[in-house]
Order: sequence, then C-alpha cells, then structure tokens
Amino acid sequence: MDAGLVASAFAHANKKRRIKKFVSLTKPKPKQLSKEEQMLIDSIDEQFGKDSLPISQKICPECNNLFVIISLGNIEVDTCPLCQGIWFDTGELSQISGFSQDVPGDYLKSRKSRFKCPICSTIMKECVFLRKYNLLADKCPNKHGVYLERGELERIFEIL
Repeated sequence: MDAGLVASAFAHANKKRRIKKFVSLTKPKPKQLSKEEQMLIDSIDEQFGKDSLPISQKICPECNNLFVIISLGNIEVDTCPLCQGIWFDTGELSQISGFSQDVPGDYLKSRKSRFKCPICSTIMKECVFLRKYNLLADKCPNKHGVYLERGELERIFEIL
C-alpha cells in the first residue's frame, strides 16, 4: 500500500475526530426536566388518553384534524389528538416557558413554514426558538400564536 495514501487516510481520520470532539464540546447539553415541567408533560399525555375532551373550532395545521382542548395549568391550549401538535394563542407559550415572549429568537432569521395558521390561514413563519439550539417554532405572522410539533414543548423545557 502507498505510504501517501496511508498518511492521508490517517490525517482524514484525525480531522474527523477533532471535528466530532469540537461539536460535542460546543453543542448545548439538554437539562433534566424539573418536577413541574415533567408533571406538565405527563398531564398532556394523560389528557390525550381521555375520550371526552372538548372539541376546538381550530384545525391542526399539520394533519387537518380538529383540535381538542386540554388544560396546561391554568391555560387551555388546542392540541391535535392524532399528531399531538400544540397550538398556543399569543402569550400562552411565554406564560408556560417563562420567557418574555412566545418565541425569544423571533428576531433571528426565519423562513416560510409548511403550515398555515389555524386562525387566519396565513402561511406561518418557521422561527429559531433560541440561538444555539436546533429547535424551530412555527409562528403566525399576524400574531395569532405559535404551533409546536410533537415533542417540541419538551425540547423547550430542556433548553430553559
């Protein structure tokens, strides 16, 4: 075997290891959910198991199914029993997350979402929730609210 090829392969392997180590050092680590946050997530799962949830007039932007209404503490939110997405009217997500606004990274770059707002049917914008974290939130440009896909609320709790 050619010594140059061996040296090149060795250098490439070292570069991949350095990149992997750098990414693991700079990637934010998710935190353990607090007791209150875990109780909230468990409450969502428990409520999805009920047969008689009130039906919302809003339609899920992800699967076009009617939302049902569940309680998250003292807030009622629209959720989809099929895809388990959650619609937060303006101000509701910030009440749960503790941030000053629903999507703290709203000022960062955004792109056109694949979803329409369940209130005004306008194409939403997909916004970075917070810098450094791989989490996007779909927000109505007319300020009607924020749509989170399944599992994204837990991700928000992990990065708080």
